[in-house]
Amino acid sequence: MIKITEPIMKVEADLIERTCQSKNFLE
Repeated sequence: MIKITEPIMKVEADLIERTCQSKNFLE
């Protein structure tokens, strides 16, 4: 389970970072 969830959490963190960056870019 950990081996599967770890990469998923990394992907989620990447998506959150991207959305935050695009929000800052739009503002």
